[in-house]
Amino acid sequence: MNRKLLLAIISLMLLTVFTSHAQSQKPELLPLAIYNDNVDKPLSIEERKMLEDVYADKLEDYVLSRPNRLKSVKNILRNRVEIIDMPFEKLAGFKNLSEIPLFNSYNSNLKRDVVVNKNNFNLLKYQFDFYSRRASFIRIDNTNKVIRIKSQNQR
Repeated sequence: MNRKLLLAIISLMLLTVFTSHAQSQKPELLPLAIYNDNVDKPLSIEERKMLEDVYADKLEDYVLSRPNRLKSVKNILRNRVEIIDMPFEKLAGFKNLSEIPLFNSYNSNLKRDVVVNKNNFNLLKYQFDFYSRRASFIRIDNTNKVIRIKSQNQR
């Protein structure tokens, strides 16, 4: 056998092996988001105000007229975020709220919260990673309070 033919056969065999191996590996599928029944209820006055603050005159176009987007936002507001107390010794690795940029793409007048009160905190004002596969923890500066954002794939 001549050398060129042997090289062509070996190349073809390697190509076949690599191609079949690449096709056998399936991409990891994203789990479906889990929604509680409460996302089917209308927005509360407070929730609507939070959305108006962030989306301003784009609220109708970008959220309210998009049922799946609205459902996702309701899920974030109602089910996926909580403010919890945590011992100071466990806070060392967390980002501070002051390090999270504002989500002011639609309302340039948004202001950062000076004091975070869990009863009126508008978490939509911040560029949190709401679509991470894992829970996120953000420390409220100079406190032992942490904002916990659950993954959309957990209750």
